[in-house]
Amino acid sequence: MVLSSFRSQLILGSLLGLMAACASQPVVVMQTTTATSAKVTPDTRYVDADGGLRMRSEPSLESQKLTTIPNGSPVTILSTSGSTITIAQRSGRWTQVTYNNQAGWVFGGFLSSTNPDVTKFWNLLPDYDTGVAWSANYWSTFCLGENAPKRCQLPIHITKTKSRTTNQNIVQIYFDAGHGYYAITVLDIKAEHGVFIVTGRANDYPQPSEFRFRFYGTASLELQIKDPNNLIEVAKINKTYRKKNS
Repeated sequence: MVLSSFRSQLILGSLLGLMAACASQPVVVMQTTTATSAKVTPDTRYVDADGGLRMRSEPSLESQKLTTIPNGSPVTILSTSGSTITIAQRSGRWTQVTYNNQAGWVFGGFLSSTNPDVTKFWNLLPDYDTGVAWSANYWSTFCLGENAPKRCQLPIHITKTKSRTTNQNIVQIYFDAGHGYYAITVLDIKAEHGVFIVTGRANDYPQPSEFRFRFYGTASLELQIKDPNNLIEVAKINKTYRKKNS
């Protein structure tokens, strides 16, 4: 999250141009559309294999290996071949796909209509349901001040819900500093070495922001927020759970 210069009143970052000094808690709203399976050809699927998925020259385990497609990567389906088989407790058919402008064959049992990185990310955040909002309290070491940025203890509240109109997943990150809010529309979620990298566009700003989440069991997480116009880093955050509106 970028905090633009606001000198007499505290605004951090041109990204937060809508924020006013005496407004309510700032909210980062991140939303992403739930993936659906479009019955068209060619179609897009996502690799759902922790170690990646081998692309081969022919629809056979004995054929030449062309490359390994990383987990969560999108591929474009061109055709399928043969009958349904089972490999490593996954059932599917050999499927011809393109990835990075290269065509080849993969086992379709490890393809999913939804991005597995997106599913894992939402599942690691606090549980929610449509009737009751759940909240997790976090403490960061970044805060706002007259000589911002400076370091201090800043409570952060994170909630997860769904839009009633679009059925989109929404994450709200509240920074208890009294400086308005801005919205992030999620463009992509991917996982690299245990870190979930969430990119999204803030309001009408042209350059996307980046949110990096690293979860440590149920005890704590690290959250880093970057923006090409400026930079704010939220250091290690410890969390406890509470039920909102209880």
